[in-house]
Amino acid sequence: MEVNPSTAKMRLVQLAEEIISVLSSDPNAELKVTMEISADFPNGVSDQIKRAVSENANSLGFKTKDWE
Repeated sequence: MEVNPSTAKMRLVQLAEEIISVLSSDPNAELKVTMEISADFPNGVSDQIKRAVSENANSLGFKTKDWE
């Protein structure tokens, strides 16, 4: 599923409420939720954005926070 960045917050809440909560209602369910975020910067990304995203990803517990 691809989510439009301008509606991401609403769509992710909807996903949590309508799909994840239903799946997790079974006490025997073992759920894993994975999210990938991809952004392209044709002219490169500023150090300020890179630093802010890296710090936020770290504090949110992202396993992978690579810049390519």
